[in-house]
Amino acid sequence: MGEHLDMSRVVPLLNLKPGDLAWDFVFVIPADANEQRIDECYRAINRMKQVGLQIGQMHGSHGDTLVLVTSTLERLQEEADRRGIEMKLKDEYKDKLTGSAGYSDFCLARKHMFAGNDLPRFFTSLERQRLIVDILEAPKSENGCELDYDKLKITFSMITPLHDDDARENLMKKWVKGGWTQPLNEVRDYFGEKIAMYFSFLGHYTLWLFFLSIFGLIAQIIQVVHHDADHPIVPFYCLFLTLWTTFFLESWKRQQSVNAFLWDVQDFEEEEKVRPEYVGFTSRGIWVGDHFINENELSDDPNFDPEELVETKYFPSSKRWLRYLISMPVIGVFIVCTVAGTTGILVFRGLIAMPYPDGMGRTGQVLGGMVNAMFITFMNIVYKKVATVLNNFENHRTDTAYEDALIGKVFLFQFVNSYISLFYIAFVKQFQVKLFGMESGTCRNSCLDEMATQLLSLVVIMQIVGNFKELLIPYMIAKVKVILARRKAKKTGNTAPAEAVKITKYEDQAQMPAYLSTFDDYNEMAIQFGYVTMFAAAFPVASFASLINNVIEIRSDAFKLLKQTQRPRYVGCEDIGSWQKVFEVISTISVIANVCIIGFTSLVLSGKCEWKADFPHGCDGTECEFFQYDAFRASPHASTIHIGTHEFSIDCTVGEHVNSRMCCPVVLDGQTNIVHEVTSTLFLTPFQVLIVVVLCEHAILLIRALLEEMINDVPGWVKKAQARLDIKKEHLAAVAQGLKTERSSRALPEKWTDDERKDTVFLEPSESDMVPS
Repeated sequence: MGEHLDMSRVVPLLNLKPGDLAWDFVFVIPADANEQRIDECYRAINRMKQVGLQIGQMHGSHGDTLVLVTSTLERLQEEADRRGIEMKLKDEYKDKLTGSAGYSDFCLARKHMFAGNDLPRFFTSLERQRLIVDILEAPKSENGCELDYDKLKITFSMITPLHDDDARENLMKKWVKGGWTQPLNEVRDYFGEKIAMYFSFLGHYTLWLFFLSIFGLIAQIIQVVHHDADHPIVPFYCLFLTLWTTFFLESWKRQQSVNAFLWDVQDFEEEEKVRPEYVGFTSRGIWVGDHFINENELSDDPNFDPEELVETKYFPSSKRWLRYLISMPVIGVFIVCTVAGTTGILVFRGLIAMPYPDGMGRTGQVLGGMVNAMFITFMNIVYKKVATVLNNFENHRTDTAYEDALIGKVFLFQFVNSYISLFYIAFVKQFQVKLFGMESGTCRNSCLDEMATQLLSLVVIMQIVGNFKELLIPYMIAKVKVILARRKAKKTGNTAPAEAVKITKYEDQAQMPAYLSTFDDYNEMAIQFGYVTMFAAAFPVASFASLINNVIEIRSDAFKLLKQTQRPRYVGCEDIGSWQKVFEVISTISVIANVCIIGFTSLVLSGKCEWKADFPHGCDGTECEFFQYDAFRASPHASTIHIGTHEFSIDCTVGEHVNSRMCCPVVLDGQTNIVHEVTSTLFLTPFQVLIVVVLCEHAILLIRALLEEMINDVPGWVKKAQARLDIKKEHLAAVAQGLKTERSSRALPEKWTDDERKDTVFLEPSESDMVPS
């Protein structure tokens, strides 16, 4: 590549050092690019120059060429005027009700009305980058490059927006190192609405977890003090939690509507581009949502206007359904493999969780839970890659359709993968079902105890693994990329010039891993939300553990975005999209799951026998002094129960009748006289338990539905303020239409020139461009 970029062949374009300009993008030409690829890169660079973008080039430390791109203020204002992008007005235009100045379409003739007029660079770094992308993609007739940004990522080895040093350090101070309140407006101004909305959701969810964790801690303490996982406090905590999920989700709907209003995206309907990966037949017609109507179907419509037709790529829905039919069995196979793998782990867990001396007791339960957590993590990673391949195969047209399909695939699998072991312990294990022909063990005294141990293992391990993935893995990937780049440079014979021995901040950012989307972040919160809500009866303190994790998560995610990944490209949104439905589904399932756990797993409704006994030497501690078990489920034939280090037989032949039910004592080596006191709670028959469960479940779901109907998704003050701002917008738009002046178009060549490598300059890096050592 060195001969293609011979310094004697280039003529200086900008007599500047990199530090003299605030560069907005870096494009990377790889060291091993062939002649054809280099020509494609320089054709794109030449187009950028001809439309007024400023270009600089630097040597990378491993033989790559870094192309730096920015624009003058005048060119950006011209593009903003053409696009009519919405920008924030000055504070003097604040609305009295909301304290917000609102937004209006930018007009060059009245630029003095906008907040940017008081800033040194007028536009924020995010607005600059959005406008540069618009210039790259605009047609030639509108003074644009007529390039596809996504396809340029293929031509160049890397394209990334650059961080703004001052704004990034300000966010590090306020966001990562600051107090409890997140600077969401500044996050939005720096990263865009999509990322800001995620952090708004995470902060809102964490705040509501604080209130839930207070009640969760109280319930957990009562259970511990009374040595009773089936304490009557559990149903009341579960009832509180089901109402909490309803108020939390309704409160979030209101909060996201406030965000959309304050950020002026409440009518955000991004005209989505067709994905570069989308393939199809060229056809003429119109798109109605996701449905394509070709011109033959419209010919008989009397209201049809031929000018509405567009030539576009179209992939028949029948062929996509055939691809769905291929994807579904693959998903089914992975779910079956997950069930089989989890079953094997449960057998292993049952064996090692046996009491001493045959097993490891509660330590074995914890170890089994840790193995299960690692299996869940491994399968989630593998399946995510498989789901991505299947999603690509299905050939979705837009990013929204692509993401919705991916959410459906991933959530279905991860729901089974993450929760199947807990559902098994809650509803199956008590019946001593054999797995692979082997005993998986029985619940010791109460299955709620075992669920708590399993849930504790899963929550803690998943949180540790999640933080490891978000903080350490990006750092390790960046280091590995540097090592591989050095080896590649040596192999190709490209050595960095002496002046580029130190790495610049532009190359450093280009080598960072890309932040792809908020998908994984929302997915992590959805799984956590399921652990907190669906199994609250077993482990109330899970909400407190999640609260601590999320406080750390906010800071770690912020640090990752600011310091460990490339700056993501702007993406707008008005809500959290399909993830709202995911959380609502989990919330509904949590009602059913908790009511069933209380009715069929807990002993609160079915009743329990509590015995006080004098145990032989070697069985000490409160666990041995008091114990309880479900007398109704005790078989009339001898079965066993483990207390401390001893295995007891349940013998109903010498039991006492309580409320017309047999309360069976335990026997140790035939010694029935060790039991000297018995107390019991009210027993309900299985049919009565079923009736209570069904009535409670229906009543709670009805209350939830009424609350959802009563609570407005949009606060009243937002509706009033929006109406006032709409009137103001219309007025300003009318004024802008009267003042708008025609822009003087640049004289564009009829065709792009072929001599693409002239008028370029390699810039000397300044000290401010270096990454601190």
